[in-house]
Amino acid sequence: YIRSSVYTRGGTGDKAITWTTIIKDPGYYNVYCYIGKTVDRMNVRMGARQRAANKPGGQQEDNPYKDMHYKIYHDEGVENITLDYENAEGGWNSLGRYYLSPDTAKVVLTNQSSGRVVIGDAIKWEKQK
Repeated sequence: YIRSSVYTRGGTGDKAITWTTIIKDPGYYNVYCYIGKTVDRMNVRMGARQRAANKPGGQQEDNPYKDMHYKIYHDEGVENITLDYENAEGGWNSLGRYYLSPDTAKVVLTNQSSGRVVIGDAIKWEKQK
C-alpha cells in the first residue's frame, strides 16, 4: 500500500486520473474503488477556511465531495459508473463485475462532479473464482 491520492476541483470532465494493471488470467473481475472517509484525512484535504464545523447561523457546512464519475474499460466496451460519495461506504466500493481478457485493464476517474472536489485514491481488480 502506498499512502497517496490525488484530488482536483470538480469540473466538466476535462481532467482525469487513470489506473491500469496487467491482467494475466482471463475471466470475470470485480472492480473496486477506495473511498477514504476518516476525519483526519478530510481535514488534511480541506483548507483551513473550509474546516470550520459550522457556517454562520448554525448550519452544517456542505460536503465538498459529491458525485464521482468512473469509466471502466472491459471486453464489452466502456461502462460509465457514477458513485455518490455521501452514500458510499468508507473503504472499498464495488464498481461492478466485468469480463477481462489478458491485457492491460483500465479505470478512469474524471473531474466531472457537482461537488467542489474530486478525489482519486485507489482501484483494485479482484478475479472471481
